[in-house]
Amino acid sequence: MARSAIGMRRQIAWQAAPGYNYAVEYSDNLVSWQGDLSGSSFSAPQQSQTFLFTDASSQGESRFYRIIQTSAE
Repeated sequence: MARSAIGMRRQIAWQAAPGYNYAVEYSDNLVSWQGDLSGSSFSAPQQSQTFLFTDASSQGESRFYRIIQTSAE
């Protein structure tokens, strides 16, 4: 997983494997996690590929991210 900040937006990239769906969750305190960001759900790819998520909603505050991997079956 890699992350970068472009202006006030944050980007996260990771290598996705076939057979799995992915979701990006965020937290402002590492206790309560939310999965309500636009464009944060990714369907299983047909082959390995890099997925990229951009958080356009963050306004410069500290924010933590995690990627949830679930079986597509």
